[in-house]
Amino acid sequence: MTYPSGGSQPSSRVERDRAQQGSAGYRPQHGYQPSGGYGDEPHDPYARLGELNDGAQQQDPYRQDPYQDPYQDQRTAEYPRQVFPRQTTRDDREPTVTSTTGFTPAVPPTNGSDSTPADDQAPRKRTGLKIFLAAAIVLVLAGGVAGYVFGKPIMAEYPATVTAPDTIAGYPRSTSAELKSIGDQMDSDLRQGAGFKTTAAGVYHKETDAQQKIIMIFAGSKLILRPQAELNAAYDAIESGGLQLADRKAIPAGQLGGRAECATSVTGGVKLSICGWADHGALGMVMFFDRSSAEAAKLLLDFRQTIQHR
Repeated sequence: MTYPSGGSQPSSRVERDRAQQGSAGYRPQHGYQPSGGYGDEPHDPYARLGELNDGAQQQDPYRQDPYQDPYQDQRTAEYPRQVFPRQTTRDDREPTVTSTTGFTPAVPPTNGSDSTPADDQAPRKRTGLKIFLAAAIVLVLAGGVAGYVFGKPIMAEYPATVTAPDTIAGYPRSTSAELKSIGDQMDSDLRQGAGFKTTAAGVYHKETDAQQKIIMIFAGSKLILRPQAELNAAYDAIESGGLQLADRKAIPAGQLGGRAECATSVTGGVKLSICGWADHGALGMVMFFDRSSAEAAKLLLDFRQTIQHR
């Protein structure tokens, strides 16, 4: 065997050890076993470094990516990712909501989305309208417009006067002293107790008619705010005098307007129709003896036209 020193004997302790071992190969120190025979092949102590590295990459549970944050998992577990709602912009549209009944309710636009200057000014316009109306009502009341509107019927019917001429609708005043006395007494009572400004009272009768077909009138003029209430009071006064009224009902008031009614009664075995009228300027009652309500209602219009004046 030829040694590196060129002689037949080993020149160093290492060479002597190799010579003694021969083909058994090199026995390393410190207890490491060679992976194979040494022989003449040069042994590369780093040959398995790549394999070891590959195995470490597959098996090492503690290997970390050099670019991986070691605290990423800890932060994710302690602080979950926050999801913030997207801020609406002017270009966003409100979603259409469809109910189970098939009706799609209208969704009002939100501020900054689909609102227009006209929509923004609508509440302000309504508020301004309320203020205007309130001011207009105050102006109407203060200016007397309400008094003109509500007082127009009163102004059309008041003032008025009443008279009892010698002939009314073809019926002359009775010449009977007894009936004439009754008429004068009624006129006096009207002037003193009812507060009328002008009064009219009398008894009328045609010579060709039966004796019992007489007509008695009494009327008065003054400002009457509630004509129906005044007419009711007149009928109540007649009943308080001893007559029992029946079949009281409203009838046409004619061209002079107001309220008109007729009722029936019986006195001394004679049928009696009592008709009356009332407006804002006058009140009148007419008693038709021995006549029906229908006939009395027609005669009332003729008598009123002659008795009442405006």
